[in-house]
Amino acid sequence: MAEKGVNAAYICAALSLNRFELDALVRQAGVSLNRSTLPTHQSNHSWSFGDLARLTRQWLAGTAIKDIASSLGRTVRSVKSKRGALGLPPRLSSTWSEADTSYLAQAWGSGTPIRVIATVLGRTVRSVSGKRRRMGLPAIPGTIPSDPSVVLTWEQASQLTPDERCGRRWMVKDSPSQIVVGFKATRGARKTPMVSAWTQEMENELAYRHFANQAPAAIAEAFLLSERTIVSRSSWLHLPRRRKKELRADYDPALAPVRIAELDYIQRECLGKAGFFFWTTRRNGRRISRRHQQSRVMRSAV
Repeated sequence: MAEKGVNAAYICAALSLNRFELDALVRQAGVSLNRSTLPTHQSNHSWSFGDLARLTRQWLAGTAIKDIASSLGRTVRSVKSKRGALGLPPRLSSTWSEADTSYLAQAWGSGTPIRVIATVLGRTVRSVSGKRRRMGLPAIPGTIPSDPSVVLTWEQASQLTPDERCGRRWMVKDSPSQIVVGFKATRGARKTPMVSAWTQEMENELAYRHFANQAPAAIAEAFLLSERTIVSRSSWLHLPRRRKKELRADYDPALAPVRIAELDYIQRECLGKAGFFFWTTRRNGRRISRRHQQSRVMRSAV
């Protein structure tokens, strides 16, 4: 931690040491400390010395990241970021046991969807897909057409990793209007798959699932997109906030119109960007979307 430039105050908090004990350890190790003054401003999201100590103890004890984030009242992303700042060792990926390997071979041979296999094994789809290729297990014959112009079913697309779905299109799970989504053949600047295009039908499907109180993770699974993509698009559409205790995993299309009427929401076309529709309250609602306000045209006019 000292070699990575972590502040001496943070090291004391993480190791539960006082300044004198830390100085004695530093003299024995022959390293220098970062003794710069800490920022004086504090916020509700700042890390206290107690939080740093608990994070260090739980991380070194092997506690799951989700459990650490829950105990500290923070997000998993925040815990991972602070772990790197403190110089704590990263978690090594768990090895595959013989039982896991045999189950993968048996389940894959019987045609079990890859997402179901990943859930049973407690792993990601990418991890299961990589292990399947290393084991030399062939793709299930007759289930996934090789022609990229063919629209896949949700079950077929769920057996592919995001990288394998580049250039493919598939159906949204349990969609009353049978919406089709897809990835571009080329990846983005971050070497990650990108949605080909958000159509008006896709945005309406997302909005109705949002008003039906379906959880973002469940919507992401139905679209086979990342949860971050779903949350970002919901923000652009000005969809209202929801209480966590009201979120549900399933999708009931009948709940959306009821919820829209309760909130008195309507869909409007942005006055500054033709063809872009967003959601707002009927009375005293917005006329210009946040997307247009943050565009280059609006910023250059300021």
